[in-house]
Amino acid sequence: DGRVAAPSRRRRGRLLAASGVLVVSAGAGIALATRGEDPPPPAPVSHAVVARSTPLVAGKVGVTLPPGWSVLSLPVDVPGLPHERAAAPAGKESAGVVLAGMAPRDTHNPKLVSPRLHAGKPSEARLGAFPAYRYEGLRWNGRKLTVYAAPTSAGVATVACLSPAPGCERIAQSLTVPGATAFPLGANPAFAAAANRALKLPSRSLATGTPKAFRLVGGDYRSARSKLARISTGPADEPLRAGLADQLERIAAAYRGLAAARTPGPYANATRRARGAEDALRRTVRGSVYRDAIRVPGPRPIPTLRHAPVVPPPTPTPVPHSDPTPVPTAVATATAVPTAAHPRKPPKMGCDPGPCTGGDG
Repeated sequence: DGRVAAPSRRRRGRLLAASGVLVVSAGAGIALATRGEDPPPPAPVSHAVVARSTPLVAGKVGVTLPPGWSVLSLPVDVPGLPHERAAAPAGKESAGVVLAGMAPRDTHNPKLVSPRLHAGKPSEARLGAFPAYRYEGLRWNGRKLTVYAAPTSAGVATVACLSPAPGCERIAQSLTVPGATAFPLGANPAFAAAANRALKLPSRSLATGTPKAFRLVGGDYRSARSKLARISTGPADEPLRAGLADQLERIAAAYRGLAAARTPGPYANATRRARGAEDALRRTVRGSVYRDAIRVPGPRPIPTLRHAPVVPPPTPTPVPHSDPTPVPTAVATATAVPTAAHPRKPPKMGCDPGPCTGGDG
């Protein structure tokens, strides 16, 4: 029994020693707490500093500038480009400049850039939700110039970068135009379909050569012009729409001239004007990106002038008097009624004309 009990006593001794250590440690902690000493603060956690981007709002156009860029107090005036707002790295123009905004009206053409920039063939890009043209290799004041142009319902949204302008493409890709819709680059199928509907004219013959026939055809062209002018189109198609409307108006005027012509000279001039305007209408479409998409009316055969038969003037008829002659009314006249004369009494026989006196004699 003694051999078995000895290990138990040793284990109890070790447990008591460990308990004493714990009590001493707890007492030391209590003593420190009572003296008012705080535990050491935790080590600080380092966070990465993220530079903030800067929005650039230029009228209807907005872009996001990279960190370190600043908006310039004065815009940079480059002919043919928007000059509403500009920005540069750290506000230094020598480090590069970005211009943003709606481009001038002379950019409303199929190339979407001003003729003053003498731009060549573009490549295609994407600026946010808008397809755009990218023109590289341009120069202004000895500096390289890159222009991005996007056709929208609000105009040509443009972002241009003067070298070196680091991050230019990323700035252009952040383009926003709130409330505007995008138009496709090149031919717009919606515009082609609307133009074909407007240019579909009634089938009329001019074989009779009457003024009425010419007036009806002229009215058809005038109606087509009105329909075409109401078509909603993007900036790239505005010159084409204006050119087609102008030619349609010229054709309509020529047919009105044919309707009014009574002699060979004016009739021949009106015929030449009609043929010239119809040819110009076809050339306008052939010279555009809609060469095979828009169908124009074909020329109509115009007969030679037919002289009206000479009709002698009608014999003038007397015009009745406006006031009818009054009918005389019978006037009642008094008729003298003859009165009977009183008869004279005959004298008595045997007496003088005087009164008879008595006696036999």
